Amino acid sequence: MPVLVLPVWFCLCGDGVLPPFKAFAASGTMAAPQSQRFCPANQISTRSFVLSLDFVPIMTPMTQDAKAARTRSQPDRLRPIAGRHNQRLKELRLAFRRAELTPRDECAIEGVKLLEEALRSGQHLESVFFSESARPLAEKLLPQINARTETLILPNVLFNSIVPSESPQGVAALLKLPVFSAAQLFDCASNGPLVVASGLQDPGNLGTILRSAEAFGAAGIFLTEGTVSPYNWKALRASAGSIFRLPFLRIPSAELIPMFRTRGIRMMATSSP
Repeated sequence: MPVLVLPVWFCLCGDGVLPPFKAFAASGTMAAPQSQRFCPANQISTRSFVLSLDFVPIMTPMTQDAKAARTRSQPDRLRPIAGRHNQRLKELRLAFRRAELTPRDECAIEGVKLLEEALRSGQHLESVFFSESARPLAEKLLPQINARTETLILPNVLFNSIVPSESPQGVAALLKLPVFSAAQLFDCASNGPLVVASGLQDPGNLGTILRSAEAFGAAGIFLTEGTVSPYNWKALRASAGSIFRLPFLRIPSAELIPMFRTRGIRMMATSSP
């Protein structure tokens, strides 16, 4: 029985291995067209499979009806919440009000730009909240949100009473940011300068520093006493997503300065009048 040794392109998905192509068997050949190889490069591998010419599986593309059904099912993920006493709503409200993490160590964010930056940065969203008027936005974002993420939809009045901005965009979320130690930040010092923010009280300024530090290739940032919380919604918004990518640590300067001296790291300071 003749056999073929074929390179097979495949994508590792959450439910197993899903071949992202249609296999063609004609005249003893089998090929995967370039247009069908749609997986990102870092998720694609090749292996050689030995296939019998008597049995070559044919993978057909998703039909239009299946695609339509999948699209229609996305809004079904939205769980309606009408009362303000829901536990997740309480945690979201408290996180915004206190500008700190929830008891589950979650950070509260608001706005389309910040949510998209969180997704682009690979952050895992624990819960996403949409206002009723933001249903079209929800339909656009749901395919990008992990299926295990809790997605809720609220009446406009209830949503607007929870988020802090004066012009809500109809979306907010709770997510867990990575936690870094001082040792981890110092290990990254060879990649760029380390920034220290001390006594910085304006949240907008802190967000701008985070954004600038990432743009100039800083390895991380230390936040010492007197500095506004990095979880303040204004700081998060001003960071434009840099908070998701730049390692940071809140630490007293009395602990931090000896660490710099022990490692022989030169310190330079500046201050505003």
